[in-house]
Amino acid sequence: MKKISLLLVVVILCMMIYRMIHLGESSRDLDIELGKVKHVEGFSQENLSQVKKINSLEGVSFKMSKIENLNINVKQIVGETQTSWSQRNEIARKLKSEGLNSEDYEALYSFIASYPNEEDLKWQKSYHSIKTFVLNFLFERDKKHDDSRMGEFVAKVITDKKQHRVMRNYMIQGMEQYYERRWPRKNGEEVHRLNDQEKEERSILEQSLLLASQHNKGALGGTALFVLNNINKTYGISNPKYLEEISSTVLWESDCDNSSKMGALDVLAQVGDEKAKQKIKNLVFNEEVNTNLRMMAIAKSSQMGADSKLITYLEEEILDSHKKADKRLVMAAQAAMTRMNQKGN
Repeated sequence: MKKISLLLVVVILCMMIYRMIHLGESSRDLDIELGKVKHVEGFSQENLSQVKKINSLEGVSFKMSKIENLNINVKQIVGETQTSWSQRNEIARKLKSEGLNSEDYEALYSFIASYPNEEDLKWQKSYHSIKTFVLNFLFERDKKHDDSRMGEFVAKVITDKKQHRVMRNYMIQGMEQYYERRWPRKNGEEVHRLNDQEKEERSILEQSLLLASQHNKGALGGTALFVLNNINKTYGISNPKYLEEISSTVLWESDCDNSSKMGALDVLAQVGDEKAKQKIKNLVFNEEVNTNLRMMAIAKSSQMGADSKLITYLEEEILDSHKKADKRLVMAAQAAMTRMNQKGN
């Protein structure tokens, strides 16, 4: 019974942390700050030229086709028929490639790139749900309907400050899914060698994530770091040192939102040197730090291995019932102690 209770604590803690990383706290839109990228050590002129290329893209090159030429399902999804929000959502969820032609795909791209109007924002939960289903469909599209402009399209939407923050965040989260479909792997190796066009596309995607990771408001920056780190572990990026540099900047700059700091902490715990990892542990002892951030610091610190100072602090300052610590910290500390005890056995 005790093991089940501890497992439940771990599951609840992980769910809370996941929500913080992926949903965030922000209700504001964000701007691209090219200047912040330049301070990252080793950021080359070639990288900057890619960033400038992303910023100079003149809109998305997909245009809505004539409505009468579109597949009926696509017409309904993009809102060109008298179809309810719930119906549009269900059609988008079940969308298949059979029966779709290039004009249908153009319309779907145009729909994703479009900005919400007042009616869309009034029903924004349904609106974003429909767009997410369409985006997943495009990320998973088969090779028959593949499009070399997809990388440019993704990069532009991610870095488009007029685009709704929810859409940009979903686009970033779907990047791993796109990589897996676009460049499949077998036995730890990529199935085919990249041609020049694919190398260019991957470079643009990498730089768009790097740009997005510079945001200091909301969850976008943390999500971009989280995804870029996962892509690096599977495919590699041009300079992995960017991850440590940017994660450190995001985590220790006081003007960054906690939702982004959560993602930065997660990444830094994986790629940071011993000095960086010790600073993460120090967050546990700082009572002025945001509670959710301390919870993650406790979890990550315990994963780094047993530490007498950490154990003593958790036992005496958080788990001691007389201290009346925040219940969320107690849950995190209990899970951390269980993890360190298991490693010690």
